[in-house]
Amino acid sequence: MKSNNKKKASIKNSSAAKKKLKSVDVQLKDPKQIETEEQKKTAHLKIKSVPIQEGDKVSKTRRVKRDSTELKQAEVALKISENNYQNLYENAPVGIYRTKIDGSKILEINNTACTMLGFTKEEMLSQPSAIRWADIDRRNEIITILKKYGVANNFNADILTKDGSKISCLLSMNMNKTAGYLEGFIVDITERKRAEEVINDNEKRFRDLIESLPQLFWTCRVDGPCDYLSKQWVEYTGIPEKEQLGYGWLEQLHPDDKDRTVSEWMEKVKTGESFDIEFRIRRADGIYRWFKTRAVPMRDTNNIIIKWFGSNTEFDGLKRSLETQERLVSTIESSTDLISYADLNANILYMNLAGKKILGLNADDDITNSHYAKRKKGIKFLVTKIRGMR
Repeated sequence: MKSNNKKKASIKNSSAAKKKLKSVDVQLKDPKQIETEEQKKTAHLKIKSVPIQEGDKVSKTRRVKRDSTELKQAEVALKISENNYQNLYENAPVGIYRTKIDGSKILEINNTACTMLGFTKEEMLSQPSAIRWADIDRRNEIITILKKYGVANNFNADILTKDGSKISCLLSMNMNKTAGYLEGFIVDITERKRAEEVINDNEKRFRDLIESLPQLFWTCRVDGPCDYLSKQWVEYTGIPEKEQLGYGWLEQLHPDDKDRTVSEWMEKVKTGESFDIEFRIRRADGIYRWFKTRAVPMRDTNNIIIKWFGSNTEFDGLKRSLETQERLVSTIESSTDLISYADLNANILYMNLAGKKILGLNADDDITNSHYAKRKKGIKFLVTKIRGMR
């Protein structure tokens, strides 16, 4: 009985020991240590096989299992990160390359740069330099700056592609003397440069047209400050354009017109409505003349204001004629004498208030429809009538 109990205890202790060690002995022909991995449903195990010697022979190995799930997850995450970085590097929107400082060999270059320059990666890596300069003087200028400061950023230059055509690029370079390499970045701005040339050409045509007209023209930013004054404005005021940009142009307005002009302009900038006003602008000889001023907002395809376009049309002669006419009308209407005028056929066309009162008419009576105006000899009749009243 005691013998059986001892046997059971021995078996139990042996099993517990094996469970505690998490190991298993297997026969191996190869005496070297071996490491393997085993993927379970919920864990990743790293297994190390350790040879066990008995005398001069290795008859068994002990397999030790270790849970390496976290390590494996970290390795997978690192691999994904490296792949993501490589994809980002290869397909970045800019060309990226790395060469030896002496330019004798290209060390790395991404797919974007290869596509941009028309070469395969193998072709590029067999060349000493990533850039074939269209203008050697421009190249020397950039290299001089790079050697002096160790960096050269955002330089425009034309580069030759594999087929010999030119592309306009924006270049940045960084020299790493410690690591012994030069890094470069290339942005193809060919299309942008063409678009800028079209815009500049259109702008020149627009300005040529504007400057051929007699009016004064100007443009302002969305928020109100002036950013362009035509040649006519500069010639009229006699002051350089630069000094009048922003809100400098206000200094040329008549002091009595300035405050209301500023108030009206800022209101229209806020509401986006058309600007329509009259004010006086000082001429180069110091004389103020009246101008009719109008500005309209220029909008993009989304109906958003992108600029203001305005013009000033001189009407000083007309303005002064109207003022003279207003003064004359005021004088006639305030007179106590009968004042009227008629056409060449003696038809009465106008009579002042005093005249209507003398003739017994109401102030709002239309003299052209009165019985006096219908007389054939209207003017003679009026003269006779007036004489009889004396």
